[in-house]
Amino acid sequence: MKRSLSSKVLWVSYVLFALIGAVSPAQSRIWSRNPTNLAQDYLVINDNRGHGELVMLIWIASPMMPNEPANQMARELLDKYVVVGVVHAHSSKEGIFTFDQVADIQVDNEDNQPLNLLDTNTTPPAIVGALATLQSVFGRALGPMGQGVHWFAFDSGSVRACTKGGVSVSFADEKYTYDTPVPGCP
Repeated sequence: MKRSLSSKVLWVSYVLFALIGAVSPAQSRIWSRNPTNLAQDYLVINDNRGHGELVMLIWIASPMMPNEPANQMARELLDKYVVVGVVHAHSSKEGIFTFDQVADIQVDNEDNQPLNLLDTNTTPPAIVGALATLQSVFGRALGPMGQGVHWFAFDSGSVRACTKGGVSVSFADEKYTYDTPVPGCP
């Protein structure tokens, strides 16, 4: 019996493997400058604040996926929604990590207008499944650091990763910004 993956499962798999590669501690620098790697490199923000404090943001955007026909539906979905993962970690001198609980984050468009956070009643099933999969895979692949990531989805409004503009994420007493189009856009 031949099994085939649904396109939703396939795109989630692409994103997860791409992200695990993008945040892998064994990789010091991306040598391949293909569009997907450029996007992955840009869309992951690591803020090492010193004294064992680390903040990381991950914007899951359409350019992170190879621009192939099989990924078209997923790319369109990621253009409709802004999916962001955040982690605020603290490590002790003994190397023990603790993670702040994150109730919500603020995401604004280039005009400083907040994007609408999706809740359990407004989140499409495909995004609910993707967020659950991201949480599970990151937790397994990256251990405690992956378990410390909190995922959020927003209605993108006017924000598109591959059009001129930008988006900002207010988190952990800082405002992190992404200019768009992101590197790697067609």
